[in-house]
Amino acid sequence: MKGVRMLLTKFYPRYQKEKAEILKQLQNSSPVISNLTEIITRTVELSTKLATLGHSSPVAVKEGIQKLVFPEGIYYNKKLAAYRTPNVNS
Repeated sequence: MKGVRMLLTKFYPRYQKEKAEILKQLQNSSPVISNLTEIITRTVELSTKLATLGHSSPVAVKEGIQKLVFPEGIYYNKKLAAYRTPNVNS
């Protein structure tokens, strides 16, 4: 137990300092979004209307939704007669 306490006493201040520096860097690098609540609300509203938007929107809007939902793209597999994405869902 004494050896663990010595190691803790030796390394703890160093790692606390590194942690503080990393947290400071994260705060400086993160973008500040002043209207985050509004953006989240609008996103949720949009996501509940995707089916309606898909049917009643112009092609450009449909493509935008498709790129938002499937950023890697979506493909049609003739053999399987199914739409596919290049990545497998986890």
